[in-house]
Amino acid sequence: MRTLCCIAIVVFCAATSSAKDAATYPEGDPAHTWDGIPFDLRIPTSFAKAESRALVLILPGSFDDVGALGGGPYALVRPSVPEDRTSGMWSAGEVKTIVALVRHLQKALKIDAGRVHAIAADRTSVHSIFEMVTFKKGSPFSGVCFLRSSNVRSNIASSLKKRMNVLAYDWDSKPTDGQSVKEIEKALAGKARTVELRSAETPTGEPYFRYWFEATGGRFVPGYDHSFDWKTEVGGLAAIHTESAKRKTGAMVYIFDKPADAANKDARALQNDVFFDARVRRAGANLVCWKLDLTKHKEIHAALGLLKTPAVALLDRTGKVLKLFDGKAKASSLAKTARKAAGR
Repeated sequence: MRTLCCIAIVVFCAATSSAKDAATYPEGDPAHTWDGIPFDLRIPTSFAKAESRALVLILPGSFDDVGALGGGPYALVRPSVPEDRTSGMWSAGEVKTIVALVRHLQKALKIDAGRVHAIAADRTSVHSIFEMVTFKKGSPFSGVCFLRSSNVRSNIASSLKKRMNVLAYDWDSKPTDGQSVKEIEKALAGKARTVELRSAETPTGEPYFRYWFEATGGRFVPGYDHSFDWKTEVGGLAAIHTESAKRKTGAMVYIFDKPADAANKDARALQNDVFFDARVRRAGANLVCWKLDLTKHKEIHAALGLLKTPAVALLDRTGKVLKLFDGKAKASSLAKTARKAAGR
């Protein structure tokens, strides 16, 4: 089984530096040591001016594994097993040290509390303390990504936290360890804020990889969403009906107003919570999905009978409107109607 093991974690690592002295950690990829553990810390040039800063912990991969995060407001930290360790393995006792390092960096680099991530990047089940670090009681992580890894198992369910987001990326739909995707999804459902197992041919090169970290970290821009394979240009409502007839399935039409929705709590919840819901993802994947800017598509908005934004319309394959979500939307209702729109 291939599983993406991505861990985004904010870590500050320097044995000789004060927690108040962030200037001690220069831009680039300098090497440091924290309580006997060597680590590399990459700080991009844009980091100092970022409005919202994030920290990403990488175990046991390299910075090359998360190249798509480069240039953004991400401080990347990669601890290494001490060179004198003949076994080449971490010890269980080093869990507290790594967590302390992350918390130190979080404070020193002024990382946003909701943007501490961890990435496990490895195709094999090599010895690692990744899960002990990230799922430890009181750990600071809000997002955990398993990138090209085979470490995701249903047994992590007991350690998950309601506020945590979990992504298994570059997922193999035919696992070799006997646990199917559905079995793992079922075991993890409801244990964390979001759980997603996603296949990807070029994982870190896809827009969704970076989008996941931004959205789970709380970033919200109306219309900035990669949850579905959105179509963004259409000639009119008739063209939406034609495409549904051609594809023999229903349609989901999401209409946003970038200026008006920027401070709209319902708009934020729709993109950052409802569209992230596993039931909505599965149902929406079977539809023709349209993401339309209200300033360009007022006629479609009016023709559907919508009155405000954010707005979602579910249509069956004949073009019949099944349900309108004008403003607030609940994941359970949206998923149920989407399944109906797809004829399932």
